[in-house]
Order: sequence, then structure tokens, then C-alpha cells
Amino acid sequence: MNSDGTIAAIRTYTDVYFYANADGDLLRALNSEPVRIPIPNEPQGEAIAFTESGDLLTASELGFAITGDPNRPPDGDEPLPPINIIRDVESFVWNTLQERGHSVPERLLPPASSGGGIGGSGETSASATEENDGLLSDRMFIAAAISTGIVLAIVLAGATTVLWKRFRR
Repeated sequence: MNSDGTIAAIRTYTDVYFYANADGDLLRALNSEPVRIPIPNEPQGEAIAFTESGDLLTASELGFAITGDPNRPPDGDEPLPPINIIRDVESFVWNTLQERGHSVPERLLPPASSGGGIGGSGETSASATEENDGLLSDRMFIAAAISTGIVLAIVLAGATTVLWKRFRR
């Protein structure tokens, strides 16, 4: 969900589907046609989050080399997968809905000068390691998203291992 509760995002391995309702009625939003954005070059992409400013963060768990051996995980020196930032995605969703003939409150539409497309000024995505806005709050949000993803991955891996050992017998 975005910060004001008007857009829900559902991620698949290849796309993000946005369901929007200006009143924050999630049930009504989920029963409407979504706005779809393809997310290429993120094999097994699973992470997704909105920033306070309306951008979207996406990440893949397979950004590092795959060893091909399930008993040998990637080395500790291998880089973490990049976190991609899709700028101004909320404005893109509202503009798309307006183009489809939906009534969108003026407060949700971007100013005319912003362009309204993904990226606003043409930027579509950037690595989180690049110097983008330099805002501490964005970096803290990214760090929290990564930490949460790592904790969930560890818990799932542990549970899978325990279940595998129990049912393998």
C-alpha cells in the first residue's frame, strides 16, 4: 500500500499490478482493472515497497551469481542484488486511470509540469547505490526494507529446511 492507502501493489516475478481507489476502498480497487507495469531484468523479483514520495522500490533475490549447486550458496564477497527505484509511480497510476475514463480527484493528480509518466523527467529506474536524492529518510527506508527481506528469507529458509528433514524420512 502507498502511504495514504489509496493504491495497493501486487508483485509477480515479471510485473507489478496496481489497484487504486481514491477513497481507499481496497475491496473496490481489487475488483477493478489494474494498472500493470512490467519489471524486466529482475529474475525471481519478490520485493516491493512504496516510498513516502510516491516512488516504487523493487528488488530480486537473484541479483548475484547462481552457483548451480544447492549445497553451495553464493560467496560472501558477491554483491547484493540492486534495489531499483521507479520514480513517481503513483502519478503514473492516477494518470493512467484518468486516461481510461475514471474520475480521479484533483488532489491525486500530479502538477501539469511533472509530466505524469514513470520517471517524470525520463528517469525510469536507478540503482539504490547511486546518489539519487541524497535523502536520509529514503536510505533508511531502503535499509529497513532490505533488513525485513533478509529476516523473512532466513525464517523461510529455516522453516523449509526443518520441513524437508522431517518429510524426507
